[in-house]
Amino acid sequence: MDSYGLDAKKTDAIDQMQQQFMCCGSNSFEDWNGSRWKNIMIQEGGEMKVPDSCCKTEGLNCGKRDHPSNIYYTGCIHKLSDTVRNHFGYHTIAGLGLCILQLIGVIFSACLYSKLKDADVADL
Repeated sequence: MDSYGLDAKKTDAIDQMQQQFMCCGSNSFEDWNGSRWKNIMIQEGGEMKVPDSCCKTEGLNCGKRDHPSNIYYTGCIHKLSDTVRNHFGYHTIAGLGLCILQLIGVIFSACLYSKLKDADVADL
């Protein structure tokens, strides 16, 4: 959030995250109160309370009102942790599947080594 409004790539990333997860700020919408972006907005005479990407119905300067009917109150960290938790099982299964494949590869390699070693001894 420190780079919001200063770095275009980070600004776009934060806007996309807030729109996709329907959230605002890290822990809550109040996180924007102490941000650099808010301080710059105040210096420039802006009345924005939160970025427009926090709005439930996004429009130009919709972030002027921080009312629950207008913006998301839930922070993005909560939504992001829920998403990670929901996908954790899939990642665990994929990881275990790869481990099993590696183990099968080691077993086949040991069998091949044993057969080749027996074939070399028989040739002597």
